[in-house]
Amino acid sequence: MEIPIDTKFFFTSVLIAFTSYSLIATCYIWPKMRAMSFKDAVRPLLFLNTFRYVGFGFLIPGVVAKGGLPAGFANPGAYGDIVASVLAFIGLAFLSGSEAVVKAVIWIFNIQGTIDILSAMFLGPHFGVDPGDFGSMYFITTVYVPAVFVSHLVIYKLLLRKPVGQVST
Repeated sequence: MEIPIDTKFFFTSVLIAFTSYSLIATCYIWPKMRAMSFKDAVRPLLFLNTFRYVGFGFLIPGVVAKGGLPAGFANPGAYGDIVASVLAFIGLAFLSGSEAVVKAVIWIFNIQGTIDILSAMFLGPHFGVDPGDFGSMYFITTVYVPAVFVSHLVIYKLLLRKPVGQVST
């Protein structure tokens, strides 16, 4: 089966964005964050994820194709993004709390947000979503989602690192 050219362009765009954000994270973001406290390092990444409310656009015909996206894709994507946005705000609110509580909240946020993105990657093809069906949401899926996905990877790295100043034995 031949892959349609618009699908090739879509996945190439996502791959380029993911690669670009990964390089930015590796060359610029991580070198600064690794010297920061967990709370200071995670704060800007949480702010980036507060904008995931834009996922509601998956539910609005006219923003996406006139007939809308298949409900099996659009509903979990939109509501999963809203949950991730709310959890990011909750994470920000908890940053003044104890490190253990903050990390627990951030783990919950990060796991949910990652599952949301990965499930959309599965559900889109499963429900036959064509890249043209995204309408203006095409730019969210090819520019913003890769940035958010890389932010989740950086957050996992922050969660799993030794605390700043702790000496390895």
